[in-house]
Amino acid sequence: MSYTEDQKALISGVIGTQILGRISSEKLRERFFAVHEHLHQGRLDRSDLQRIESALELVTPQNCQSCNKEGYRDLIEALMATRLMLREAN
Repeated sequence: MSYTEDQKALISGVIGTQILGRISSEKLRERFFAVHEHLHQGRLDRSDLQRIESALELVTPQNCQSCNKEGYRDLIEALMATRLMLREAN
């Protein structure tokens, strides 16, 4: 399994706009930059997938009564795809 182009764009956006701005550790920032590169090069490893899963979990609202339903669905689909790839990696 792999991400769709839309999922790749979503994950890139999450990392670039919502995750990197929250990280103060230079080492962790470098790891997320590597995840971003690996995502677009098609060479994600297990640690990349774990970071993507953490990032998506962080930005996915727990209660979506007033959020954008389509955006929420896209986040959930990307999260589920990530979890499936993690299971396949075991």
